[in-house]
Amino acid sequence: FLGICVGMQLLAVRGLEHGTHKGLGWLDGEVQAITPDEKSLKVPHMGWNNLIPRRSHFLLNGINLGEVGLHAYFVHSYQFIPGAAQDIIAVCDYGGPIVAMVGKDNIAGTQFHPEKSQKLGLALIANFLGGSRDIISAIDLKGGQCVRLIHGDMEQATVFNDNPGAQALEFQ
Repeated sequence: FLGICVGMQLLAVRGLEHGTHKGLGWLDGEVQAITPDEKSLKVPHMGWNNLIPRRSHFLLNGINLGEVGLHAYFVHSYQFIPGAAQDIIAVCDYGGPIVAMVGKDNIAGTQFHPEKSQKLGLALIANFLGGSRDIISAIDLKGGQCVRLIHGDMEQATVFNDNPGAQALEFQ
């Protein structure tokens, strides 16, 4: 199982975003608001960060990590605080360490978005799929057309193909 962003947060026992909410409880811990040590840093945390590995994991095999490594794309206001340190696979620095990736047994989660993280994300997803590089991108649709969204906003969409069926066939 691979949970991405909110999918990772759902692995926790509970979340504290807009109230207290029960999570899946697959990993011990809770989701709390980000409170960077550096007051000049804004929340939500949006942008590119290096991953600092805390332990090895097959999803990170062959990926250049650390200060001079590849970057992952984050956009979030809440963070997973694991109850067990051994569940932390990687962190990033945003005014202090923020858990970027967790895992236990056959369960893993990323706070960052692999699908938006270019080389790092493609490699991670390929590792998840068992080495396959055949990755199909998500297609956003609006009014029967394939569009690219700006910051997830349907009002700021640009059309890149008028035929969703034809676009899907290009991925084969």
